[in-house]
Amino acid sequence: MSECVDAVVPIDQLATQIAEYARCIDAAKHGWLTRIREFDAREGWAGSGCVSMVTWLAWWTATSPKSASEHLRVARALGRLPLIDQAFEKGEISYSKVRAITRIAEPESQQSLLDIAKSATASQLDRIMAGWRRAHAHSSGEVGPEHRRYAKLRSTEAGMVRLTAQLAPEEALVLQR
Repeated sequence: MSECVDAVVPIDQLATQIAEYARCIDAAKHGWLTRIREFDAREGWAGSGCVSMVTWLAWWTATSPKSASEHLRVARALGRLPLIDQAFEKGEISYSKVRAITRIAEPESQQSLLDIAKSATASQLDRIMAGWRRAHAHSSGEVGPEHRRYAKLRSTEAGMVRLTAQLAPEEALVLQR
């Protein structure tokens, strides 16, 4: 019976294996996103009966439309950001970091963003990029999503209606009353 049980792997070797699997997953993700970009550019989804690339990708990869949309956004961004694309392909930065920096990257800012990405954790990078977007929106006069009002109504499975809203304080007061 004992010959069927694997020997316990030393913890340092296990840590190395975990990191190596993460690099392999990111390398595969790079190849996957490259093919998504090419499929989209060639409008491969058009004859499928799907109304968009996002719909096709969500269906064929069994993901949510939101996840499919984010993958397509990143795939398209990598097509115009060769330095980031190369760093991702080489395993120098993870998908999480690629996703964060492609939200704001322009061809001329790639190297600076890569330098930041290589020295920050993924969660630090998310906060840095969010701060950059807020600062840019403030300096350019653009209103970011965190400052926009909205109201969304959605029917629940139980037949109720769920309201989600972001309102100015005085507008919220009216609703509260």
